[in-house]
Amino acid sequence: VATDVSTAAIDAVRGVARANGMPTTFSAMTLDWFDCLRDDYVCPFQPVEVLLLADVNYYSDAVRALLATCLRLSRPGGILLLGSKLGRIGLDQFRTSLAESTSPSYKYSLLEELEPSPEHRVWIYQRA
Repeated sequence: VATDVSTAAIDAVRGVARANGMPTTFSAMTLDWFDCLRDDYVCPFQPVEVLLLADVNYYSDAVRALLATCLRLSRPGGILLLGSKLGRIGLDQFRTSLAESTSPSYKYSLLEELEPSPEHRVWIYQRA
């Protein structure tokens, strides 16, 4: 499942998926992280085993919503891969929030940090 808040981005992803013969199990849908903060939010699909987050940190005000989204979309024991350019606004705050949840079942433990280039990192986490 690919998600984005932009319908245009989702349409583009669907077009690329079709052009590249992606399996029919592939889906893409709009998702606003801030919706995941609502108590009545219902995820439109089953929580997943692996979350891939690429270049998702843009501003500090979204950190709480991004964490809520990760918790709603990932299953316990699941893997979260976070790829980002170093220095992004909110990146350090988000990484700290992954490990410092007040509920043990909502914590993510860092398994590995990779350095694909001097200015980029990939962090691999596992949810408790």
